[in-house]
This record gives sequence, C-alpha cells and structure tokens, in this order.
Amino acid sequence: MNGKQILNNGFGSPGYVARAMTHEFLGYRKRKKLDDQAILEKILVKRSWIYRLMGKNILKKPVRDRILEYSNGQLPFIILSDVFVTNRSRGDQYVLALWQNLSLVVEVVLENYNNMTGYEEQVSSASILEDKFRQFIQTEWDRY
Repeated sequence: MNGKQILNNGFGSPGYVARAMTHEFLGYRKRKKLDDQAILEKILVKRSWIYRLMGKNILKKPVRDRILEYSNGQLPFIILSDVFVTNRSRGDQYVLALWQNLSLVVEVVLENYNNMTGYEEQVSSASILEDKFRQFIQTEWDRY
C-alpha cells in the first residue's frame, strides 16, 4: 500500500474525512434550508460536539471562527483544517507527518471532494489551496 492509498483509505484518514464532510455538506445543501456558509458552520459545530463527546475540546468557537474566515467558503480548506486539528490533538508526530506530506494530503482531499461535486464547484488549483492552508497553519500553530 503506497502513501496515497494510506491517506485515502481507513477510518479517520484525510480521504475518509473528505468524503464524509463532503457528503454531509451536499446533504444539507440538498435540503436547501441553509446557505453554504451556514452549512459550513453547522458542520464545524457538529464536529466540535463529536470531539467533545470523545473527550477532546479541540474545535472551540474561536478556532471554528478562524477556520471559517480563512476558508473563504471552501469546504476543502475546512476539511484540511479538521484533519490538522484532530491530528494536533494526537501529538506532534502526527502534525509533522501531515506537514511533511501536505501536498499529497491536499491532493487526496481534492480528489475526493472533486469526485463528489459538480464541475462548477471543483477546486482545480491544489497549489493555491495548499499555500493558503500553509499560511493558516503557520499563524495557528502557537495557538494549540
């Protein structure tokens, strides 16, 4: 099994998280009761609640607000942020592995997201997303 397959498969992997969060986003959107920004916020609040049930208070409101602000409405950015936050809570070795393989992680997240969304919503520039995410992580690193 190569690195991309590991990042794409298995419970909690970036690929799994991307599929789950995209599926949830599209489900909310299909019901048409919320705009996209409200859906993104709802997803982060729900994930925060799940993490608290697991004994990890890792997506507090200030963190969620910063993620939403930086995301500029892009679900793949929020997916990457969730992957970072959950791995940060597991320890520095996981964050280092994520950081060292970030290009591949972004590729996996985008492939899963793009496979589930329509052409007009697909994110074509992995490098722009990766650069923006790197900037976010560098400003957030000391807050955790």
